[in-house]
Amino acid sequence: MATANDYHVVTVDVGKAQPEGFALNHEYHKDAIDRSTAKGSVSEWLYGYNDPSTGTWKQGELTKAMQEVVSGETSKKEGIKLLHLKAARFDFYMLEPLHPLLDDNRTFVAPGFTCKLPKDVRVVIESQGCAV
Repeated sequence: MATANDYHVVTVDVGKAQPEGFALNHEYHKDAIDRSTAKGSVSEWLYGYNDPSTGTWKQGELTKAMQEVVSGETSKKEGIKLLHLKAARFDFYMLEPLHPLLDDNRTFVAPGFTCKLPKDVRVVIESQGCAV
């Protein structure tokens, strides 16, 4: 039986982007990949991108996770929902789009996607350091 004190975690790990073919280097991920075969940047992997082969918007991993905690199976569970964003390092360009989500507005807007977090959702950002 679920109680109001239960936690439900949805994790987005930037380290998982490599198999998807996104242009990451060891600053974001433990390994480097060949940028000549990369589909896009880490920000595109997180937030989404316009797929040139189809001309359609592809949802990013973070926007998929937001959708899960707002309207997916996780949203139906009682208790606190944690949206866990994990990377070896974050920089301004990766986190700047999150400002409206982390302030009182609790809203994220991307092309074709808008998300307002309910009061029972928390955002947790984990990295190895915050030097930048």
